[in-house]
Amino acid sequence: MMHRILNILVVLFIFAFARYTAAQTQGLPLSLDEAIALALKQNITLQSARDRLTSANISLEAAKSDFQIKIRPEVSGLLRQDQTLDQAYGIQVSKRLKFGSTLQWQTNTYIDESLDNAYQTDVTLSLTQPLLKGRGTLPTMQEQVSAERSVQSQLRSLMLAQQQLMINVASNYYGILRDEMLIEVNQRALERAQLLLQAAEAKLNIGMASKMDVFRAELQVLTSKNGMVDALESLDNMRRQFNLLLGVDLETTFDLTSTLEYHAAEIQKEELLQYALDHRLELQEAADAVQDAERRLKIAKQNLYPPLDLSIQYTFSGEGDAFDQSLELGEKYWGIGVNSSFHLDFARDRAAHQQAQLSLNSAIRAWEAAQQDVILEVLQTMNSVKQAQARVELQQQSVMQAEKQLELSELRYKKGLSDNLDVIDAEEAVLNANTSYYSAIVQHLIAQLRLKQAAATLETPF
Repeated sequence: MMHRILNILVVLFIFAFARYTAAQTQGLPLSLDEAIALALKQNITLQSARDRLTSANISLEAAKSDFQIKIRPEVSGLLRQDQTLDQAYGIQVSKRLKFGSTLQWQTNTYIDESLDNAYQTDVTLSLTQPLLKGRGTLPTMQEQVSAERSVQSQLRSLMLAQQQLMINVASNYYGILRDEMLIEVNQRALERAQLLLQAAEAKLNIGMASKMDVFRAELQVLTSKNGMVDALESLDNMRRQFNLLLGVDLETTFDLTSTLEYHAAEIQKEELLQYALDHRLELQEAADAVQDAERRLKIAKQNLYPPLDLSIQYTFSGEGDAFDQSLELGEKYWGIGVNSSFHLDFARDRAAHQQAQLSLNSAIRAWEAAQQDVILEVLQTMNSVKQAQARVELQQQSVMQAEKQLELSELRYKKGLSDNLDVIDAEEAVLNANTSYYSAIVQHLIAQLRLKQAAATLETPF
């Protein structure tokens, strides 16, 4: 019984190993959607874009920390000539508010051994509010807003990089399918060339063809073999480039399961243009740049005023021979005041304000230029789709005409009405027509993807 079980396990192992070996030889099945998903996950360039986004998020968290509660211990000491030691211990708790104010609670204990009441403890509550320069949320939140804009900008850059990667992957994917089809076309051309050579040699033996027919047929066979070598080399290069985009080993072999199909596209010009103007990431970034410039101009204008800070504080104070006596805090007093310190040379502030105005004007022009660029890109891409579509239909007719011409020339050659030169010319025409036809299909498919990218309708997984 055990012997039978071992035999069954051995047979199953051999069967599984054979299937695995066959799968490795045939290549891993991969659809276009799976290829795009794999590239978005593993592409090296895209990982660098993700790192930049992560770095921007880290900077944003650091900017947010400015508005968290800050705790600051303070310790100091001074040894005098009379061998007495002055000491000070304290702790400061502060919080910065988003409209410019600063709340602070501070406790300090001073120890002076030369005095009767050696210990003094002060507890102070204070509020500081800028009245001119630095007031309001605009300058206070500037660093955090800039960090948020950096995150948003890096996110858009990542999404644009994803879109471009998707198009590159699709281009290489379709390129591989095209080269595989061209290899089949070249294989059939080689087989026909070999049959033509055999026919020329047979006709030469019975005196129905000249030696020139054989030479031409031999040259056609060599040309077909060279075409096959070039097609295989192009396929190998395309596969390595494809693997590089996917972030896998360059020698990995995939069995592409999607097909190279042509479908005529119907283009809604006005709808695509309006959608692009409303949703293109580049336009959103340009519009946000205008808002950033406006915000910086307002801050620069406010910086033309001198600083003037209002301060309100309330202090509890106590003294004693011991530390616990100083904590009784018997004295209480409050105070209110203003503080200002500035230089009389305002040249730098005025220059900064003028520069901010110029930056705003430049940002507005850049936004307007970006709109025109988007419109132009969408229109040009629409034309590319239409031209590619017309090219596919023309090349399809060319293939049909070339194949008919090949059939006719072969028939005339068989009947002895012409030499094999017409057959060779017709064979070249068929090969060129098929090459142009499959290339036109790839161009049409990529043009459609580029139109989706230009019109902001290309869905980007994120």
